[in-house]
Amino acid sequence: MVVKHKGRNTVRLVRMKSTITIGLIIMFFSCVNKKENETLVKSIKSHSLSPEQYIVEKFRTHQVIFIGENHFIKEQVELIKDLIPVLYENGVYNLGTEFIRYSDTGMINELISGSTYSEELARQITFNSVWHWGYQEYLDIYKAAWELNSKLAVDAPRFRIFGIEDDMDFSFVQSEEDYSNPDIMKKVFKSKGDFEENEGYSAYAVDKEVIEKSQKALIHCGIHHAFTGYLQPIIKDKTLIGYEKERMGNLVKNKLGDRTMTVFIHGPWYDRNGYDNQVLPLDGVLDSLFSIRENRHVYPFGIDTKGTLLGELKGINAVYQYGYTDFSLRDFCDGYIFLKPINEYRTVTPIDGFVKPENVEYIKQQELDFRHVDVTANDLNDTIKIWLDDFQLKMQTMKISIR
Repeated sequence: MVVKHKGRNTVRLVRMKSTITIGLIIMFFSCVNKKENETLVKSIKSHSLSPEQYIVEKFRTHQVIFIGENHFIKEQVELIKDLIPVLYENGVYNLGTEFIRYSDTGMINELISGSTYSEELARQITFNSVWHWGYQEYLDIYKAAWELNSKLAVDAPRFRIFGIEDDMDFSFVQSEEDYSNPDIMKKVFKSKGDFEENEGYSAYAVDKEVIEKSQKALIHCGIHHAFTGYLQPIIKDKTLIGYEKERMGNLVKNKLGDRTMTVFIHGPWYDRNGYDNQVLPLDGVLDSLFSIRENRHVYPFGIDTKGTLLGELKGINAVYQYGYTDFSLRDFCDGYIFLKPINEYRTVTPIDGFVKPENVEYIKQQELDFRHVDVTANDLNDTIKIWLDDFQLKMQTMKISIR
């Protein structure tokens, strides 16, 4: 398998395009909306806290908080790691994660409560969930939990991590059509048939590990799983055909009501044509605003979307506006964390040798595209890196809209 890499000239050109793109966006917003921008910045400064303080404050009135990421963004994942000691200090002892199987919950807690930390076991737990999730920053979350627990008194409660993902076996998929076959997908997802709702298993994990125990938890997952009050549009040929009403967050909200909420970490949105291409969120307003030097002192921050000017920002170039009259950020999420402009984000770090030679046959059975192809462990590890390279380039050149 041939692996192609971008040359230095290509990377330099992409950086130039990124600079030009952001420059044009800044110029446009600076000229047209200077007064509005100044008002927005002032409002954000008066209503926001640091990201860590914001999450702590929200736990005063919420039992379960879903914090949604985009995947593959280093700074988003590092925030979760940094939150662990802060959560513990404020009486929140649980972290739920999309990136571990629920069936491996016992294993992850043995890891983070043991006398020594095993990086190899952390890698195995991650591989069990998704074979290509070999990114160091996700594993660093587990290391941070272990470091916290290792310093606690013997009789102190331990910080816990639990998985929310089902066991999956994609070897049952024999064609592209099988992905749309409910009977096949019930075999792929081991516990899917036990629940009427699409993400019922993940909601069940939150219920068993947190709600039934009357404890609190931060749930770290992709933003689409994290929606609580917002119903995600289902789009076909640029036409609304329905809503996702059974996301994990939706199901937990059905049980907890206002004691749960969705926080989104600033990142790309899908464009108005569907779920294939990504654009700057909120029509590029925040990325342009905080690329201006005099505004850089304002972030990072966390802020409510209800009752703030930030929550009134629109998203006409995003798929999320379908089915909503006068769609704005307050429809999408309850809280918003801004870390930095998207073109300054970095991708997560691939772990060298994450896929081992003995894993190859298993992976070929899990991936339809690889099933009848000659691949090696090196090929698969290179594939993980190429995905990241492509995403980095996309973030650096991301636009307001795609026509």
